[in-house]
Amino acid sequence: MCRLRRQKRWGPARIAARTGVPASTVHRILVRNGLNRLSWIDRPTGKVIRRYERPQPGDLVHLDVKKAGKVPPGGGWRAHGRATTFTRPYRPQTNGKAERFNRTLSDEFLHNHKFKSEPDRRRRLQTWTHHYNLHRHHTATGRHTRLTRQQSHGHYN
Repeated sequence: MCRLRRQKRWGPARIAARTGVPASTVHRILVRNGLNRLSWIDRPTGKVIRRYERPQPGDLVHLDVKKAGKVPPGGGWRAHGRATTFTRPYRPQTNGKAERFNRTLSDEFLHNHKFKSEPDRRRRLQTWTHHYNLHRHHTATGRHTRLTRQQSHGHYN
């Protein structure tokens, strides 16, 4: 369970589904091992961290880079005459599903793999997206996959 938490960054519900142990028990085990907060786990190494210090000011530089895609040949949405819409500023509630997807994409894909090249990243992204849509169980949909949820309800919310 601890290995799945460190390597895959899965929550108690997903670990429980994989191991057959109740989610509440998984959570207790994660708490006991100091792995209950994903923010305490270093993404590249999977080690638990609380804080860090450097001996000299300026020894460490932080970069926050969010953009993960490339504009395809032929241009993006503007080149194809598509319009874009914007949500209200400072209102994550109006864009919650997209924000949640971005977080899942970041946690389970971007920070969980080491890519050899841009074509390697794109190939793996197709595989991950297929898994996300067709095979990954989502707690918000009552542990259904997106596909089974869509088939049973006629739409996906």
